[in-house]
Amino acid sequence: MRARPGRFWPHRADAGAGAGADAALHSGPVTSGTGTSGPGRGTPVPDRRVPDRPVPDGPASGAAVAADELLSALRPVLRVLSKKLPELVVGLGVLLTVLAGFAVAGAAVDDVAIEGDQGFTVAEVLEGSSFARTLIRFTLPNGEAVVPERGVSYPRGLRVGATVSVEYEVADPENVRVAGRSSVDGLGPVLLGVAGVWAVLGPLALWLRRRRG
Repeated sequence: MRARPGRFWPHRADAGAGAGADAALHSGPVTSGTGTSGPGRGTPVPDRRVPDRPVPDGPASGAAVAADELLSALRPVLRVLSKKLPELVVGLGVLLTVLAGFAVAGAAVDDVAIEGDQGFTVAEVLEGSSFARTLIRFTLPNGEAVVPERGVSYPRGLRVGATVSVEYEVADPENVRVAGRSSVDGLGPVLLGVAGVWAVLGPLALWLRRRRG
């Protein structure tokens, strides 16, 4: 007589499950998907956090911020100036021309003062002279030695150690010029300088205007 599965005879599926559990108990330590090197030990997970960026020092950061703010404030002004470059170049030429005119006028005024209260003497050209100033030393009738701080006017051709006749204003010996010379002699170099200025700035202004147009 064939026995039916029931209380005393377990079902085959139950037997299979029991066998699987028993195999699991005797199969050794369970490993995870990352692999193990022994019981309770897992492979360390690498730290994937982004390292903090270095923060610049306070003074350097403050200087950079100040530079950015200054550039932002000046940007509209620079934009306007870039559009007015031709006019600015012409204005610079006019300014230099006016200054040259003032120089000639000032020399003429000094000539008038010397001619109205004139004194004559011989002066020695000193060392330390430059293109802008030629130093001389001369003696007044009272024995006082004078070295004009501004130098002598119209010093073209003078050399250190040479002696030269000069004319000076008696009331102001600092106002002195080479004898026989006047502002007319200085007019030529001034005009040449002005011509050189416009020879450079004139074409530059025209080129900027064409480029803008």
